[in-house]
Amino acid sequence: MTSKEGWRAFVRRASEATVPTLALNNGKVQFQPMQEKWREGLRYVASLYKEGLIDPGAFIQNRDALKAKGDNADAVIVGAATMLHPAILVTLGQKDKRDEDYDAVPPLTGPDGVAYTSYRPASTPGATFVLTNKATEQDQIAAIKMLDYIFTDGGHLQGEFGKEGVNWKKPDSGDVALNKDLKPLFKVIPADPDAPPSNTGTSGSAPTWPARRRPCRPTSRTT
Repeated sequence: MTSKEGWRAFVRRASEATVPTLALNNGKVQFQPMQEKWREGLRYVASLYKEGLIDPGAFIQNRDALKAKGDNADAVIVGAATMLHPAILVTLGQKDKRDEDYDAVPPLTGPDGVAYTSYRPASTPGATFVLTNKATEQDQIAAIKMLDYIFTDGGHLQGEFGKEGVNWKKPDSGDVALNKDLKPLFKVIPADPDAPPSNTGTSGSAPTWPARRRPCRPTSRTT
């Protein structure tokens, strides 16, 4: 299962922001949808749909519709879904702990023994932060201090999740990180579904995603 946005993870399309359908092969640029391997991938997806393994709603539903199925009150009805984070599918911290039952699937290996996955750097390249010549020396110093703080663990937690003690807290004694070999750094406090939306964090729009990000197991089992 997935949302209409999630299909981009398998059948990518070009847009005004990115051109994921172009590739460099032996020094030559090729248009991926014209390649036979691409067509084989489409045939494979079509076979899954024909066998009833893909929810028909996956091609038209948005994230809200997907999450409504993930949070189905009667029973767990979603076995797998394409998403950036389990919170897109289910509300975290549910009493039946269904949000802890989803694990990340490693890159699939095709019939030729080939497995690919994408790589995204921890920060966005380009001019994402600038200071103009109109900024005074005091303004420049204040801006750099703010930027330095944003890239600390505390700055990232506040930027993505919000206030400590309200949206997240430090691990309790006995908490375990998603990776048992690592030390947990924080634990997300589930939001009250009946409370009005908060504006304390920017979620995935936080300016960095440090490799040290290690939530506790009560948050989710999936990264």
